Amino acid sequence: DIDMFRFTVPQKATVRIESTGAIDTKGALYDSSRRLIAKDEDAGEGSNFRISVGLNPGTYYLQVQGFSAAVTGDYAIKTGVN
Repeated sequence: DIDMFRFTVPQKATVRIESTGAIDTKGALYDSSRRLIAKDEDAGEGSNFRISVGLNPGTYYLQVQGFSAAVTGDYAIKTGVN
């Protein structure tokens, strides 16, 4: 199961995106051309991902999935600006 989220950054910023929850997640961040910017599996708490990266204004896509095809369940996404 793969979830995709689209979001817009209005001005240059260092953005932090992380998952929370009991399932083992991995995340990948793409630009508007769908080029990979960053990915992570376990930098967050427990088995959650955390991506922290400087972004220019524009549209971005976050892909979230379980660590393996057998991993599904509820999770939440937290965002922030450093």
